Amino acid sequence: MCPRQATLAPPQLCSLMGLTSEKTTTKTNQERNSRVVKSREKSRHFSEKAQPPRVLLLYGTDGYRPSHEIKTFLESHRIPHRTTSLVKGQLLLGEKTNSSSYSQHLGEISILIIVSHFQASLVEPYLELCRARHLSLVWAVLPYPHSQTPKPHFSRLHASSVAPDAIVGMTLSPRYPFFYGRPGATGGGIPHGKNWTTFSLETSGDSHVTNPGSHVTNSGPLPVGDLNAANAWSNMGDGEPGTKNGTNGYRVLVEVRVKTGETDFTDVPVVLEDMGGRDGVRKIVMGAPVRFWLSHLMLLESVHQLSDGRLVREGRERMVMVDIDDIFLAPEGRRMRVDDVQAVLRAQAKLRQMVPGFTFNAGFVGGYYNSGALMEEKLGNQELVRNAEQLWWFDHTYKHHQPHSMSPRQLRTSMELNRQFAKDHGIPALVHHYAVSPHHSGVYPVHPPLYDSWRQIWNVSVTSTEEYPDLRPDHMRRGFKHRGISVLPRQTCRLFTHTFLYSHFPGGRNQLVSLAAGGEVFLTLLRTPVSIFMTHTPNYCCDRLALTLFPALFKFTSRWTQLQLSYPGPLAMADRYFSLYPEDTSPLWTSPCSNKRHREILPAWFNCSQLPQLLILGPQKSGTTALHTFLSLHPQVQTNRQSELHYEEVQFFSDDTLYQRGIQWSVSSHTLYISHTPSHTQLIHGNYSVQ
Repeated sequence: MCPRQATLAPPQLCSLMGLTSEKTTTKTNQERNSRVVKSREKSRHFSEKAQPPRVLLLYGTDGYRPSHEIKTFLESHRIPHRTTSLVKGQLLLGEKTNSSSYSQHLGEISILIIVSHFQASLVEPYLELCRARHLSLVWAVLPYPHSQTPKPHFSRLHASSVAPDAIVGMTLSPRYPFFYGRPGATGGGIPHGKNWTTFSLETSGDSHVTNPGSHVTNSGPLPVGDLNAANAWSNMGDGEPGTKNGTNGYRVLVEVRVKTGETDFTDVPVVLEDMGGRDGVRKIVMGAPVRFWLSHLMLLESVHQLSDGRLVREGRERMVMVDIDDIFLAPEGRRMRVDDVQAVLRAQAKLRQMVPGFTFNAGFVGGYYNSGALMEEKLGNQELVRNAEQLWWFDHTYKHHQPHSMSPRQLRTSMELNRQFAKDHGIPALVHHYAVSPHHSGVYPVHPPLYDSWRQIWNVSVTSTEEYPDLRPDHMRRGFKHRGISVLPRQTCRLFTHTFLYSHFPGGRNQLVSLAAGGEVFLTLLRTPVSIFMTHTPNYCCDRLALTLFPALFKFTSRWTQLQLSYPGPLAMADRYFSLYPEDTSPLWTSPCSNKRHREILPAWFNCSQLPQLLILGPQKSGTTALHTFLSLHPQVQTNRQSELHYEEVQFFSDDTLYQRGIQWSVSSHTLYISHTPSHTQLIHGNYSVQ
């Protein structure tokens, strides 16, 4: 059945099923034959290419929440993956490996991620599978239940549980070849409520669990005071230390400093790489809580290292843009004054030292310029205009009206007024070909007059929204292209129009900084190669919350990671996004009536009852017409009206050109796709043929 999870589906999904149209009258036989040849060439080329590696996530009922966190991580970075479960240690994977279909899926797997308590019984049976299939392993170790005694692990590795309040610092190894993490990065304080798991090695011939603060090799304990001592872990056994093959050793990725007395501290590993010399399986073992930011960074590092960079598409480059919506529009007392404007410019100059080219992007509503009764805020407006060349600007409509609520003529007039305002005040708003719609109106669900007016008045090529395909979950937001305009996913950063004082922010200033120092905003930057953060004018006045958040974000990122931050402008960001994710180019039309937020930004004439509730899709001569005829005999079933241009159906899913126009596309001057179906429609007939 096509579409999946949506009322409407793109032609790509149907073409995967071999569904194209034979009845489209606008295509000649020659064009169809040429398309068939190209399709076969693409299929042959695809079959000859090596299939991408995948990740298999195994989790038990005790690790459901951490497993969900890892699944979110995999989805965020678009890492191909599958999931299966462990039930009280039962080897479900082992039981199913004789199944041909399951074995076929396993043939695509290159990395296993196991989420479990630190018990050898849950992991050791998978080592043979990893050896047989040349797989690598990531083991996310959960804290011990208090009722359990720690059990030894393979290769003489043991674990101990450490309370977070005993951890006073953390260091990334200066000698590990990190790709994302920054070697030697050090910080103090680990504010997290879950216990951490630290690792140690038993001495030769001894099976006891060693002191959590001891580094142990074949020759016994090593004194520790920094990560140089931890390098001795890689000298165990045979082979060249630090190589991927032929060594029995471990490499330390991360150590934490643990308080063992009033004035005594010791350094212990929490993330290790086992080079696989003893069992033939290269693995990374993680003891940090899965929800902590370090685990996300190390998961990304692990997948990159174990797949030799083949699984993570985005690399280290991160493009960042910060929009300031409603630059002249805010309640009185929440608008920028002269000193606020100067603070923004000073902060911008400092941020450019961490993010080359960084420039705040101001969305202006010219109709509110110099409005309000407070002279200090009017002077702030004038200071912004005097420094217009130092900022980037984008159209936000003249009076902040929502495009879906205006007629096409009113919409064009609003944009023309805003453009004239920019010209009169020397605002360089035409340079960057970027615009944002108030309240995301008309961007998605798409309102064609908005896109047409943007192109005609502003020559817009790029916009952004947080509404496609939906607001939540935020890590699943995507981009698409429509009517020649690239729509990029937009991110929130917990700053809204009502958060202009620290006292108004839940948790105050410390909580705001924590969003940047490993919290939600940092994780957004980590997993999003093109980040467009939405802020508002009140975030830059009063306590200037945005000028606290973003410097903290960029400092934390440069301290702990090797991410390469830049701001090249909207056009380059769109090029970067769609070069990484070309599959996002064509939108997946969903029902705008199934989402409350989307219903609120639909034009008044849009009739939700006209959307089809059922689509019949099938190849030629498969009985679709007969099924359509039989269903239409039922008195409660209504079918689509016959198309003016095509036989029976609308051919909406048959043609890329028609589909790209969206569900409001015009077949003639005033005929829409949804107008082919009567109100309260329960069926629309689509008859397709294989070419």
